[in-house]
Amino acid sequence: MLTPEFLMSATGCTKQRGELFKDPLNETIRVYRVTTKRRLAPFLANVAHESEGLHWTREIWGPTDIQRGYEGRLDLGNTHEGDGPRFKGRGLIQTTGRYNYRVLTQRLKARIGDTVPDFERHPELLETPEWAAIS
Repeated sequence: MLTPEFLMSATGCTKQRGELFKDPLNETIRVYRVTTKRRLAPFLANVAHESEGLHWTREIWGPTDIQRGYEGRLDLGNTHEGDGPRFKGRGLIQTTGRYNYRVLTQRLKARIGDTVPDFERHPELLETPEWAAIS
């Protein structure tokens, strides 16, 4: 079971962020069966890197030239005007693009049921601790 102190040590987060993400991350490792140290270490390393120690759940938006390039990217499913900023990276590992938001919704509904929101319709929900962690 992940504690705030363990998350502070493993991700470099503050105690406050450790408290905030303790329960969502414990649920995430349960759902995805991250049950060994060999699985937990790379998972938390990726989460720590992508979120800067559980600090960010939304991509910092400039927009930069790279971020402007999200607009119209078919490989991301960004087919509507405004999809680039609308489907910017969100969640602790930065899910990006309309297509990936749709697939994430489908995957989580299959795994945990109909309580999962439609992230394509409500992308901002991936910024909340519950959905940021499990995404």
